[in-house]
Amino acid sequence: MKELLTRHLTWKYHINICGMDFPIKTNLEIVHKLQELNGKNSLESEVASGKKQQRWKYHFDGFDGKMVKTDTMKTPPFTSIFSGSAYIVVSRPFVEHIFKHPMTKQLMEWSKDTSSPDEFFWATLQRMPGAPGSDPSHPKYDVSDVRSVARQVKWKYLEGDVTRGRLYPPCTGSHRRSVCIYGAGDLNWILQQHHLFANKFDVDVDSIALQSVEHYIRQKTLVAACHGKVLSRELRNGPTETQQPTRSQHQIYIIITCQNKIGTGVR
Repeated sequence: MKELLTRHLTWKYHINICGMDFPIKTNLEIVHKLQELNGKNSLESEVASGKKQQRWKYHFDGFDGKMVKTDTMKTPPFTSIFSGSAYIVVSRPFVEHIFKHPMTKQLMEWSKDTSSPDEFFWATLQRMPGAPGSDPSHPKYDVSDVRSVARQVKWKYLEGDVTRGRLYPPCTGSHRRSVCIYGAGDLNWILQQHHLFANKFDVDVDSIALQSVEHYIRQKTLVAACHGKVLSRELRNGPTETQQPTRSQHQIYIIITCQNKIGTGVR
């Protein structure tokens, strides 16, 4: 982040995702979604369960590449700790602020002997008073991974019959550490979500799922680009007929032209 601040002066939002995430929105849709945020951040940040609180209430030691919990309790934190993840959408002013604010360094030092600090570090900074685009610390402002825009994840223990209160339908692929690796049968549900990315895709589990999403995004991008070009020409040149066409007639003309140019239509 620090390098991005110094090397690139024009970006407005930072999105952090992982290697098994894939976009489920076009670039233009992502831009529009960020514009809708209007300077706000979007990331998971909520009061942690008792089980998760064990990760920072006790001192952890590194052993054989793993963090091992000890019986030693840590010094209580100097601020309320919130649960979240490392996969975030944050504004440039927020990033600039956290590099200047002493609380960031203080929290980082305090987190060194905890387990999975990335799963509470950003969530806690998001509730820091005065941080650009942040939320107040009151629980009413809690944001879950379902409501944040960064990425969609299906957890095995929350899957089931949505008519009976489950959060989302069963995974049609397979699971890895309780996370769904999407199958082709998940695509209709995935593409209805408001998130920018979805996790996880794996060609070794279902290559058709990933190829289908890639094809869908590409076609959607091409159709949107074509609409923009035709609409721009229409607005620049004006109607060629004596009678002024209605808005709906313009829309029909644009769609037909795009279908002829690209060889596809919107289903």
